Amino acid sequence: MFSFHFQYIAISRLLDQGGGNFWIHNTGPLGCFAHNVAEFGTDPSKLDERGCVRGHYKLQKLSISSFMISVKKLKGDFEDLIISYVDLYTIKYILTANYSQYVEQPIMTCCVVVGAPLNHNSRISCG
Repeated sequence: MFSFHFQYIAISRLLDQGGGNFWIHNTGPLGCFAHNVAEFGTDPSKLDERGCVRGHYKLQKLSISSFMISVKKLKGDFEDLIISYVDLYTIKYILTANYSQYVEQPIMTCCVVVGAPLNHNSRISCG
């Protein structure tokens, strides 16, 4: 509820200052991020067929549903509000599911050189 309240106030202020068009998006599939697999996927039974952490999906799907309800409420309360919603979760999950068409290792971190299988070290950050 806090998140929605914060979004509502922030968008209200932006509308008062002349804003009216917003592009918003959800996140990619968190269970497929190398740092989450490294931390939460040490037990293979917790991974799906793509090597992503299953438990993250349930929470993220619930979060996305809640977020969409918030967007509908905002659109109902502000008739001039234009929101373009981009579903990055689905886009990135499809890329992960069909990774062989695009990359060799869909979950491996590409910005740190540590080694297979994840190329991830929690003490070394990207950038």
